[in-house]
Amino acid sequence: MGGYVGGGTNEFEKWMECKYQLLDGDIVTKKLRPVKVKGTNSEDTMFTLQTFVLYPKTETATVEITNGRRRFTIQLVKAYTQRSTIFKLRL
Repeated sequence: MGGYVGGGTNEFEKWMECKYQLLDGDIVTKKLRPVKVKGTNSEDTMFTLQTFVLYPKTETATVEITNGRRRFTIQLVKAYTQRSTIFKLRL
């Protein structure tokens, strides 16, 4: 979670918010190492985005993700095998 300045030069820049919101079900979050990103403004400001791993506690969980430019919904499914497929996105 976090945000950064994007959209071009100072006259066209805007704040890009990155976050997730739980819509249905229950999840466990694990916080990983944050990521530094450079804004697109003329000052080259550095911003910090948090990195999370989301695990569903219920059979399924629905999460809405906003990555600054677009918003989409994903459904997490609880894995019962040793191998699981993951969806990775830095916010």
